[in-house]
Amino acid sequence: SPQTPTFSSTVALTRVKVAVVDRDGLPVRDLERGDFRLLHEGRERPIEVLLAPEQVPLDLALLPDFSPSVAVGWPDARERVIEFLDALDPDDRVYLLPFNSHVGPGLREAAAHPSLRDLVERFPMAGRTRLYDALFAGYSSFDRAGADGERRRAIVLLTDGADAGSRYSYRDVLMQAWRGGVPLFPVAVGTAA
Repeated sequence: SPQTPTFSSTVALTRVKVAVVDRDGLPVRDLERGDFRLLHEGRERPIEVLLAPEQVPLDLALLPDFSPSVAVGWPDARERVIEFLDALDPDDRVYLLPFNSHVGPGLREAAAHPSLRDLVERFPMAGRTRLYDALFAGYSSFDRAGADGERRRAIVLLTDGADAGSRYSYRDVLMQAWRGGVPLFPVAVGTAA
């Protein structure tokens, strides 16, 4: 009987994330592979691939607060959210998760999808601020989306920062954030802005 050939392979790439800033703490741009040296246990290793952040697609959870406490600053914030969505790259993905007394329903689409703008325009301003529930759901959304190491991940939260009526606690959110390792970028709107 003929033997079936067996093939095997390995990939020995290790991802190393770096941030380079100048003396003022501002990002240094336009760096190339030759600008870096990678040492492992004292031995120099080759750098196979170097990707700048703008070359890596983004998975973003966008959490806008639609409770009455942000109503004062919300018309301007709504416009900024739409401008922000328009500025994203076509390969970026957005999980839009508006909240008030209810969290969601969320919408996961490519950044350019018109349904994202439609949801921002039409979601009702009402109820209380279930901030911790929204953050917990935002962090959990990355678990459900799967770990894609080839994409950057972030959460942008627009709120006045006052929780009211959440099932999850601050500690629950902190643990979820720690497990997920996704950076949070809060933006103050309403009375907090």
